[in-house]
Amino acid sequence: DVALLILVMFVCYLRPSEGSGLLRRDLNYPAGQVGGLRHYTLTLGARETGKSTKTQVFDDCVPLDYPSWLGPLVAQRCHGRPLLHSLFPVSHSQLVSDFRAEAEMLHFPPTNLYQCRHGGASDDALARRRGQLEVMGRGRWTTAASVRRYSKASQVQKYLALLSPAVRRYCQHAERHVHELLLGNSKPLRPPP
Repeated sequence: DVALLILVMFVCYLRPSEGSGLLRRDLNYPAGQVGGLRHYTLTLGARETGKSTKTQVFDDCVPLDYPSWLGPLVAQRCHGRPLLHSLFPVSHSQLVSDFRAEAEMLHFPPTNLYQCRHGGASDDALARRRGQLEVMGRGRWTTAASVRRYSKASQVQKYLALLSPAVRRYCQHAERHVHELLLGNSKPLRPPP
């Protein structure tokens, strides 16, 4: 569940508290075959909770549109869970602890969960999956300056250059096989020394 939550946080540019605070009812199922209606979405700051997002907005919506298998996998994982239960049954402290432990195991430079949010935006920009306005909307940033500050493709390249070739190969393998790993159809590689 931690790995899937971290992936969702990365892909959806979620703030750490947004990811660990998601409930089962915040997952919305596809409602049609056109445009955004064909994707699973996450609702952030659901009005019925009375708790808005950090930017004081209710009912922000983020599509689980890439990779295409992510929305169905999240739905499969939480199937049968009551609506008011956590979407990812992981405490925030466990999320932070596991994230740090994995980063240390791979000898990453000091890191924190906000790098999922910023890294997801940078990855989309680097891969040219989304334009600046799409990144801005997905990240729920209200100014272009915020997008420029947080979606820096060159920072991704700089960060990756700090990793050893063995760790980069390990990460590339994990990225290629993340779907099978999350389904349990593939065993993770032993991390490099």
